[in-house]
Amino acid sequence: MKEKKYAAEKIENFQVEVPMEEYVKECVDVATFLEFCKECSNYGKLWCCPPYTFDVEKDYWNKYRKIQIMGRKLYLPKKLTSQSYVENEQWKVTEEFLRPYKEELEEEILKLEQKYSGSISLSSGACLHCKKAECTRVSGEPCRFQDKMRYSIESLGGNVGKTVTKYLNQELQWVEEGKLPEYFMLIYGLLIL
Repeated sequence: MKEKKYAAEKIENFQVEVPMEEYVKECVDVATFLEFCKECSNYGKLWCCPPYTFDVEKDYWNKYRKIQIMGRKLYLPKKLTSQSYVENEQWKVTEEFLRPYKEELEEEILKLEQKYSGSISLSSGACLHCKKAECTRVSGEPCRFQDKMRYSIESLGGNVGKTVTKYLNQELQWVEEGKLPEYFMLIYGLLIL
């Protein structure tokens, strides 16, 4: 287990398998989420973010028969949720808290790909592999981590908020100015042929 600066007080795991046709009908809207992505500073700068050179619907949502949705609910230590933060300090703490859990969960889901022939995983948020180095997309070079880099549900047009409430019976909580939530949820997917 990786060393964590901040350990979660409690961890809950959720998992459900949904037929792809149903999931796409209920939770996918590629055009709408592409517009949201265009407002993000990572748009066109990271290989894990749009715009893509492939057809999202054909190559992802319509290619697979089902999606396994996995959620990990991480309760923050009281020492983090009981204090106020200045300016954007809470984003630094959020990154320090979440990164080791995202790395662990990514390792787990990459192993699951091997269990299901032809499957592909979807990550929780942006790629973690370049760390402090700049993504090679900016310089027009291929991804350095093509074997590990995965797209997120939302970057492919999936509504993560609706996914969490409809299929995991949970609610997302968000960082607010100067305050951290009681918990975070990391949402991953496994697309199965």
